Amino acid sequence: MENKIGLYVRIIGEIKIRGKKMDNPVLLSDFLDSNEALIIKGLLESNNIACYLHDNSLGTFFPFSIGQTAIIVNESDLERARELINSFKGGL
Repeated sequence: MENKIGLYVRIIGEIKIRGKKMDNPVLLSDFLDSNEALIIKGLLESNNIACYLHDNSLGTFFPFSIGQTAIIVNESDLERARELINSFKGGL
């Protein structure tokens, strides 16, 4: 069975952030709430972790979001990204 990140890369092609190709993209997490994903993206970027949001929602067809938003990071940033998210969520 193909892993989820492989499917995303196959669908959207090569992942580039600010013109730089992600070396080894991995799925950090899926979010049902795209607003939460945007907050996490901001948290990661403010800590110099490059990330990519892949929105699978149907929000453009409906007034509300249906589906999932994936956050993809470089494998080398995965642990640090998880630590930041856990620290952020623990402080809420």
